[in-house]
Amino acid sequence: MADIKKMLFDVYNGKCAFCEQKVEASHVEHFRPKSIYYWLAFAWSNLLFACFYCNLFKRDRFEIAGNRAVFDPNKINEINTLSASYDVVEQPRLINPEKEDAEGLFAFQKDGLILPSGTRGTYTIETCKIDRNYLNDRRKELWDNFTNDIQSEVLEGKTKEEVAQDIMVLVRKFKRESENTKLEFLAFRRYALRYFLTDLLCDILTPAA
Repeated sequence: MADIKKMLFDVYNGKCAFCEQKVEASHVEHFRPKSIYYWLAFAWSNLLFACFYCNLFKRDRFEIAGNRAVFDPNKINEINTLSASYDVVEQPRLINPEKEDAEGLFAFQKDGLILPSGTRGTYTIETCKIDRNYLNDRRKELWDNFTNDIQSEVLEGKTKEEVAQDIMVLVRKFKRESENTKLEFLAFRRYALRYFLTDLLCDILTPAA
């Protein structure tokens, strides 16, 4: 199990699959709980890297909209490829961060709060508690720091051209960081770029009437 945890650590860059924070105390998380899907206990396609808290809150919660899969001894040799077919039949309510992109499934506020987009988003947030205050504060801190960096450029007495050039440097840096898989909270960073950035720049660069 230690070898598996190390492999998952490398795959996920030391970040929880659900909340995206870097962690030291981690768990090998079973997307489909091993208490129910015992035959998938060591199936690679069912394993995730999770922090202590997401693992604790999720436990063996795994609601589905379809029919529950059962063990088929005739498919024991296909153990690592069964999840895809199970997804179709079972229609899990929990979003699988290994297979599904968070963009479009969640939304965020500037204060770091994560919001659901649809019932599966709601179920995932409630199941893993990825709206924990600590996580919201960490996400908010990212945007506040970027906002402060942008605002400081305007207050330094530079020309408009210099301000615009330096702000673009900061924006490009934030964009690069949003694509760096080793950094935390990439879903929030990308959402902020798409939905918060334009308003921020307009507020800062548009002269008051």
